[in-house]
Amino acid sequence: MSVIEKKLKNLPDESGVYIMLDENKCIIYIGKAKSLKNRVRQYFHSKRSFNDKTLAMVTKIADFNYIITHNEADAIALEANLIKKHKPPYNILLKDDKRFPYICIDLRKQYPVFKITRRLKKDGCKYFGPFMGGIRASELLEIIGDAFMLKSCKLNIAKKSKNHRPCLNYHIGKCVAPCKGEITEKEYKKLVLSACNFLKGNDDEINEILFNQMQKLSDSQQYEAAAAVRDRIAMIKKLKIKRVAALPRSIAADAVAYFSDGKYGVISLLVIREGNIVGAKNFALQSGALFADETLSSFIAQYYSHNAPPKEIIIGSDIGNEALEFYLSKKFDFKIKVLHAKKGNKKKLADMAAENAKEYLYKYIEDIKYKSELTEGAVKQLSQMLKLKKLPRKIECYDISHISGTDKTASMAVFTDGEKNASLYRRFKIVLEGNDDFGSMQEVIRRRFNRYTDGAVFDESFSVLPDLVIIDGGKGQLSSAAKILDKLDIDVEIISIAKRNEEIFKLNNNMPFILPPSSLALRLVQRIRDEAHRFALSYHKKLREKHIASELDNIKGIGEKKRKALIKTFGSVENIKNADINALTKVEGISGGLAKNIAEYFGK
Repeated sequence: MSVIEKKLKNLPDESGVYIMLDENKCIIYIGKAKSLKNRVRQYFHSKRSFNDKTLAMVTKIADFNYIITHNEADAIALEANLIKKHKPPYNILLKDDKRFPYICIDLRKQYPVFKITRRLKKDGCKYFGPFMGGIRASELLEIIGDAFMLKSCKLNIAKKSKNHRPCLNYHIGKCVAPCKGEITEKEYKKLVLSACNFLKGNDDEINEILFNQMQKLSDSQQYEAAAAVRDRIAMIKKLKIKRVAALPRSIAADAVAYFSDGKYGVISLLVIREGNIVGAKNFALQSGALFADETLSSFIAQYYSHNAPPKEIIIGSDIGNEALEFYLSKKFDFKIKVLHAKKGNKKKLADMAAENAKEYLYKYIEDIKYKSELTEGAVKQLSQMLKLKKLPRKIECYDISHISGTDKTASMAVFTDGEKNASLYRRFKIVLEGNDDFGSMQEVIRRRFNRYTDGAVFDESFSVLPDLVIIDGGKGQLSSAAKILDKLDIDVEIISIAKRNEEIFKLNNNMPFILPPSSLALRLVQRIRDEAHRFALSYHKKLREKHIASELDNIKGIGEKKRKALIKTFGSVENIKNADINALTKVEGISGGLAKNIAEYFGK
């Protein structure tokens, strides 16, 4: 604490980012501040007012560093980048990077086509969406196709060949076929604008078209087709989920709110487009931030690094809005307003988001707690049960896969804070010849940690050491892998798990650890072991199939279908080589003559 007290006295009254460290010099929290002096000091004073998560984090702080920035907007940018790089356990870490789908069209083209995209670009195209809450963009395109019969192909009408024939969509009445010259460019554009009006929320015209279609189909006793159109009419009704009274139809905004019970928190995001609430999303999270504004600001910076922001973000308080506006506007190259709603309909939207967050937390609190125990709780339990030197926040697990020493592969599965981190998974093709599991494992460990010692700064998988290495195998596998770490002078804790009795081995322990079958710690080890096995096996199968395909493709008369049948029956090239003609002819599609060709090929 003497180190901390000395640093607290010398904190600058400037904006910047502060970095909290534990006794092992590991980063446990990163925050930004308008005034470093005021914000950082608050973490070490008045602890009685702290929530559970902040108090847990503060008790682990052994030191802190800080970086001064020119302004608060730069602090927001730096904080977001450092959180993404270091993934501190007490910061909110958004795992869901999925972007919502949009529908876009380039109205400058002669005969434009609607298409689905998940990325908004500054390319002059018109974008509609995002589509969420049960509204499927693909089905909307089908509705547009049914109602307005617009082209869906990529054909450039101006460059079509003289002998061009319209596709199937024209013949079944799903395309007006501008390629056939039966509609002028002006008439086609009129249909496109009608479709655009529909996507904006003006659905009267399309409802009438679809209703008439349904009636005609029903009258002609095409009941299944009529039912499909009926379902699409119901889909259109979903687009009108909720209309906010007196809200201008031109509004495009997100309303964001945070609610916490002291330990767990939820951020709710309402998406408003064309005056309609088109969907909502809730993010359950745990944060070590001292204040709610810090959590909300960090969320907004992280969330909109993966999702295109609207022109307005509505919140219920001031969280350094001007700095967020500057940061987001600069990042996306258009003016974005972060509005503290104090009255009117926008205040209602902010309140609605807050109520949604509160309701979600209380409704799903048990699910949130269970997920927390299954991940962070399992990591803590594993550390305690195996008496590990440090909390294993980053765990790497290695597995070898082969058949009789052929097509040898290895995998590296990675879990961060008890959850799989698939973006860091890596696989290896073993160079070592022969059936040598110990040697193969040593090769993988050597190659992985050589990448670290060589300074693989551009590959996050290799540039950061794990807190714990797990080897899929027994005591022998563990010892052989540990020798490589010793030679490379890598100080990383290493264990192994044997499949037969799920025994866990540690170096310098004669007896294995037998964790309770129902314990969260064992389930965590099993999950990452199974992931490593699955990943290694999938790569091995890919190599094996490629190897078999390359061998069998040399035989006259063997195509893809017969090759797959042979692989399914025999499993390997070696088995096919050893099969007699009678066994080969039992495979579907393999005649006596072809079986003879196969036997003669491998005989040579």
